[in-house]
Amino acid sequence: MRNGTEGRELAMARWGMPSSSKALMDATKKRAEKLQAKGNAIDFKELLRMEPDGGTTNIRNVKLDEMAGSRKPLRGAVHLIQRVQQGRGR
Repeated sequence: MRNGTEGRELAMARWGMPSSSKALMDATKKRAEKLQAKGNAIDFKELLRMEPDGGTTNIRNVKLDEMAGSRKPLRGAVHLIQRVQQGRGR
């Protein structure tokens, strides 16, 4: 939910980390190779600009030991999500 020009509105939201420029470049090169194999002319800069960012889930240097103490807040977040899904709000 967000405040729009005509009041509250429901909007799609995307969570996650954006892809690295290397990941986007690698994906674009792969797409360009496929297009060239089919005999299509490509504009690499335009293809790179249009490459969808699927986000990454590979977040490095996260130590599980540091996260061990954060179980209570996670349980609280899960409880809140369950209440919202059941229509009880906060």
